Amino acid sequence: MRLPAMTLPLLLSAWLGMACQRAASESGNLGSPQEIQLEVAGTTTTARTWVATDGGSLPGHGAGLLFVSGVDGGFIEPVDGIYDRLAADFARSGVHAIFVKYRNPGELDDSVADALAAAGWLRDQGVNRLVTVGWSFGGAVAITAATRIPEAVGMLGFSAQSRETEAIGFF
Repeated sequence: MRLPAMTLPLLLSAWLGMACQRAASESGNLGSPQEIQLEVAGTTTTARTWVATDGGSLPGHGAGLLFVSGVDGGFIEPVDGIYDRLAADFARSGVHAIFVKYRNPGELDDSVADALAAAGWLRDQGVNRLVTVGWSFGGAVAITAATRIPEAVGMLGFSAQSRETEAIGFF
């Protein structure tokens, strides 16, 4: 079964509500990401990846999540590791995920280039529809990147900054 394009953002929103409710009571490893190097503008950056191993049989096949952080870059996440939990849970449903580290934190153009490289990795995994996810400064990165990624079907911002988010009008 293939999910319609708009279903992925709706599933993501529903999952967030459930994840927040169970976060305090849940323990144990939900899946370990693999770190990879991505080539970006003649240099490299690091990304964490979660690869779905469904062989195309699960509902999320062909879908992906692209996570970016706030202004400080790195692998800092909102809501106590929600990106890791989202990625692990969705991977079990056939959805690939990547969380990219900025080469130059706080620089929008460079951070968007990092996100576009991450989208390229998802594309190489067979992803044909994805949602960008960012918080604070990462909201501007996720919005801008989504307008430049043909596979983007949605964007989710956690307390996204308002500066440099005008691109949402083109999504």
